[in-house]
Amino acid sequence: MPTDYGSCDSYESYMSTCAKLSALYKECDAVRLIVMGDFNFHAYSRFYPLLTDFALDNNLKMSDTDRITDGYTYYNSTFTCVSWIDHILCSPGIDAVINSCQIHYEYICSDHKPILAVVNNLFPLTHAVVDPSSSTNSSFSSIPDWLRANQLCIDRY
Repeated sequence: MPTDYGSCDSYESYMSTCAKLSALYKECDAVRLIVMGDFNFHAYSRFYPLLTDFALDNNLKMSDTDRITDGYTYYNSTFTCVSWIDHILCSPGIDAVINSCQIHYEYICSDHKPILAVVNNLFPLTHAVVDPSSSTNSSFSSIPDWLRANQLCIDRY
């Protein structure tokens, strides 16, 4: 996402990028959306209302800030300034299966810290299993079995 240089151009560029992302989502046949990465805004920046409008317009939840109360994902080279500018926004159906979000401060690979969302049952039907407690063998339940996943399945995940 564009950086806020305090100019009208950077504000318009950010607004335009949000509009392009919205258009991409509306033009495709996806029913769920995950948008994550460097959004270059924090809660007190002038870009914050633009991103909250983007989230509302696309029915997205701020999955990270709903689960983490305090943190940072960016720091400058002298570590005198930190801010939370990387985010995870998800459709409500995906947000509902997120167990937790974490910022990994231990990684030192750039001036951004990785942010992670831990999900359960994102792909609920990996294979069908006969329910042994059922009186008929026609009762199935969905149980993910990652031990049976081949490399193609793992790569798709």
